Formats: sequence, structure tokens, C-alpha cells
Amino acid sequence: MRRNGDWEMLASERPRGMFSRQLVLGDNLDLDRIEASHDAGVLRLTIPAEA
Repeated sequence: MRRNGDWEMLASERPRGMFSRQLVLGDNLDLDRIEASHDAGVLRLTIPAEA
């Protein structure tokens, strides 16, 4: 718990500051067709496999 003025933090769901994550996905991905979208704080990546 952290106190700051008139409010008290009970829980924090997200870390503050910079965040990065690295994933190993495989070799047969179609890198020219990667799509990304962002909505309500959620990043969605679509990375299709090569045909």
C-alpha cells in the first residue's frame, strides 16, 4: 500500500514506466501482412503464417 495525500493505493494492475516483451513466434510468418490495432489500452497483433 502506498499513501499519497488523501488517497491510498490498494492495488496496481499495471507497472508504470517503460515495458517491453519479446516473443519467439517461429520461422514461417508472413512479415509483410502483420497488422496491429489498439483499443481501450489493449494492443492486438495479427501475424499470419505464410501460405
